[in-house]
Amino acid sequence: MNNIYVMSQFEALKFKLDEHPGEWAAVSITDPTQGLMFSQYFVDIFRLQFLDDGKEVPSKEEIKGLLKFVDSVLAKNQNLLIHCFMGVSRSYALAKFLDSFSKRKLVAYKDHNVGFFQAISQEYSPEKYPSIAAGDNEVFAYPRETAGMVKCGCKGYDSECIRCHGTGIHPKFWYLRYLLLMQVLVHLSSFEQHI
Repeated sequence: MNNIYVMSQFEALKFKLDEHPGEWAAVSITDPTQGLMFSQYFVDIFRLQFLDDGKEVPSKEEIKGLLKFVDSVLAKNQNLLIHCFMGVSRSYALAKFLDSFSKRKLVAYKDHNVGFFQAISQEYSPEKYPSIAAGDNEVFAYPRETAGMVKCGCKGYDSECIRCHGTGIHPKFWYLRYLLLMQVLVHLSSFEQHI
């Protein structure tokens, strides 16, 4: 059985492979201007870059590459870490797709990127990707409290909540400052490479 963990970029950077047995591969979903350093202990990493604006989705070739990668990971009985910037939209779209084949539904997918989910579903075929179709996996949302997230007073019942947007959790102020600093450092490092 494969474990599939869904998390934010911040959580992915802190993820300790030695605390989670087995071989791990990763799907890293970032904005086009972002980069991310990952642990060399991941067996393999598939990178996707597109904006989470509800309009942009990866190309058909990128989606096919993603499905081939995930199918290969599951066929090898490896675990999979999926992350995007906040860990609730683009990564959840892929997790929701994979979870639709699972025998146990463990995660509520409220804010997944619908366009990305539909693009994956359109390119999928059980004949091409039999390990995905087998559904022998469990999807886990990584506990966000450990990454600077706190429970919201609305408890996720208010989809109009300006703090959590109905997710039931929201980032602490210092967490947002950390993410902003991380963006600045990424841009500085790419700027230095061009000099």
